[in-house]
Amino acid sequence: MNETAKNIIKYVSLALAIMLCVSIVMPFSCYFALFSCSMAFDDSSVDCRKEFGKLTGFTEVPPCETAIYQNTHGGFHGDGITAMVMTFDEENGALLSSLLAETENWRSAPMYGRASDIFYSNGFFSAAEITDGYYACYDKQQESFDPEVFDTNEYSTNCWIAAYDCDDPTLYFYEHDT
Repeated sequence: MNETAKNIIKYVSLALAIMLCVSIVMPFSCYFALFSCSMAFDDSSVDCRKEFGKLTGFTEVPPCETAIYQNTHGGFHGDGITAMVMTFDEENGALLSSLLAETENWRSAPMYGRASDIFYSNGFFSAAEITDGYYACYDKQQESFDPEVFDTNEYSTNCWIAAYDCDDPTLYFYEHDT
């Protein structure tokens, strides 16, 4: 076999090895890398009331009956999502409602605009549209509690949105960082 034929076989073998790697090995390694970075975890050891206070500045959340916490942060540049849902009995729900009614930056429901779109399509919890309740939203990039600011920044989302449903005493929290 002459030198040219050997080089052709060598390069064809190399090309086949690269194609095999790209078509089989890389998708699996990318899948596992992405899965490990974006996997949500439900951590029942997290005190949702404390975490809610730390993230929103509202520290007067009364005791809740149930709490669910999920967090996917820890990926690339801290991108990820934090979601919490807390339910309350009638007495603590009424207390929370009266506290939120008097708290700066909390508005009467319903929510509107991009904040509403982000909140109701989050994929972590399903909340019926809240018509009797309160909400607060904070755009981290604009450092603003104004819901209209959400409508001006469509390229990335770094915000949190909290909503309380008075009809079904439930407090929702959703943080999105891209």
